[in-house]
Amino acid sequence: MSFNLISMATNRWGPVYLQALCNLLGRRGSYSLCDLIASYISHQRRHPLVAALYMNMSVVRELPLDSPQLAADVERQLCNALHGYTDLYLLLSKRRARVIDRFTLDPFSRRALYDALAAPEGTVLVGMHNTAFDLLILGLPEIFPAVQVLGNPAPRGSSRTMNVIRWRRGVEITPTSSTALLEAARNLRAGNTVVLGADMPQPSGHTYEFFGRPSRLSGGYAELACMCGARVMFGWIHALSPGLYRVQLRPIQLPPGASRRERVAGITNAVLRNMEFC
Repeated sequence: MSFNLISMATNRWGPVYLQALCNLLGRRGSYSLCDLIASYISHQRRHPLVAALYMNMSVVRELPLDSPQLAADVERQLCNALHGYTDLYLLLSKRRARVIDRFTLDPFSRRALYDALAAPEGTVLVGMHNTAFDLLILGLPEIFPAVQVLGNPAPRGSSRTMNVIRWRRGVEITPTSSTALLEAARNLRAGNTVVLGADMPQPSGHTYEFFGRPSRLSGGYAELACMCGARVMFGWIHALSPGLYRVQLRPIQLPPGASRRERVAGITNAVLRNMEFC
């Protein structure tokens, strides 16, 4: 059943079905269904996605894999992710609803946002997919004057459908390619914003320590930022109450005088540490 649920959510029509279901059940009913689904999936520990979540969270929480507390944390993480998509689909049903009306920022993040808006250089915003990142992406055009999102180079299934949804909400999605990277460089040099997710495995990438294990990940966002003289921010989002979220932005700052290679490594490692604890 867990495999079928994941397959349904990730196929081409998944977002359409889920949006219709959320509209039918409303927020309260959808949340209750999400809680049941999360509870079921969290017990399917042989599924690769669930096993990876247990491994990652055991590193962050410093708990053994058989800990009841770890099991509860994994279930809560799944609940939060599903609640985020519920709120996303309910917002998408309201054509004139402003996403940023559902956001609040802590003082540090508000200052980071104002600094980025006032700065002449562009901003590379890096995030993690399982933290309601789509809600943040859809809200960015309501904050920044021009936003480009570098997405999956070969989007399939629900990713293609979500790209159409994002485009309709004013988000420019460009599958990652040499042409898209050149466009991103032009946007950054013009003072605009480029968004990337940093948690996808990259077989041709460099090896970094991630959740306590060596992982091949791309540091392309750091290379892009250093090449264009752009600032880097790590952004994530978490729920405060039903339908209300806190956005947190953390500028990645490096000591002056570092070489380009040192800056790239420093930015990448700082982003990975933020991802582990967000």
